[in-house]
Amino acid sequence: MNRIARYAVTTLSIALLAPTLAFAQASRTWVSGVGNDADPCSRTAPCKTFAGAISKTAPAGEISVLDPGGYGGVTITKSITINGDGTLASSLVSGTNAIVISAAATDTVIIRNLSLFGFNTGLSAIKVLSAGHVIIENCSIYGFTANNIEVNSSSAVTVDIRNTSITGATVGGVAVGQAVAFNGTGSPLTLSLRDVTIKGTTFGVHTVHGHTNISHSIITNASQFGVLTDTNSTLTVSDSTIFNNAVGVQAQTGTTLRITGNSIFDNGTNLGCGAGALLTGGDNRVGGGGAGCAPTGSITIQ
Repeated sequence: MNRIARYAVTTLSIALLAPTLAFAQASRTWVSGVGNDADPCSRTAPCKTFAGAISKTAPAGEISVLDPGGYGGVTITKSITINGDGTLASSLVSGTNAIVISAAATDTVIIRNLSLFGFNTGLSAIKVLSAGHVIIENCSIYGFTANNIEVNSSSAVTVDIRNTSITGATVGGVAVGQAVAFNGTGSPLTLSLRDVTIKGTTFGVHTVHGHTNISHSIITNASQFGVLTDTNSTLTVSDSTIFNNAVGVQAQTGTTLRITGNSIFDNGTNLGCGAGALLTGGDNRVGGGGAGCAPTGSITIQ
């Protein structure tokens, strides 16, 4: 084959390959209840599942939802946004996790405007194994039997949960599953919850080896603890309502729990008697239920 012929063949090969490369690197992909994962996930030829779309979405890209539907579970290994804005976008799973995040320490993952439903048999709605930053906002989570949002990472990760509701699963008439389980096994983790409603779980928020801030939130109907700090944790709860839990708040040995500006009412025990530091701003409203133990120290109000 002469040089001109080889050049023509090479040019044709690149031309034929180019659509495939573009197909794999779309900055925005789309899913639809009537889509097909064999399609390119474009606006006019959407995929059917999040798992089908993620392989065709470039790092830092976005998967958007065209119409109401259940789009299945997905494992995320790169920076990406999954956005169900403007419609009923859901992930319906049974007996497994809905979203697993196993990304790099430099990756940011955003889960926005989704309804995650576990049918009272699903394990975790969102399970974070590794990432740099995870943002969960405007989501509704219910029916998961393990940890509705679980962070179990040996490396540092920041998780922000905003304007989200979490309702536990019910098995045999009994609430099961923790709402937010924050378990760092290496570098301390950082967690924030704002405008989050948690109800009907075993634990509302349970932290291990991390720094947590809860504000403007509601935690109710936990069969064990509304808020529990455990093993090398520091947690602050402010301007929140914690009521009708077995124990409202409790700090275990080696932890610090700060409470300021909260309403803590009608728990079996409002202030649990752990061996950690329970510090108050002196401005909480506490009543009904069992009083429990007095705070062990104070927060300076400036």
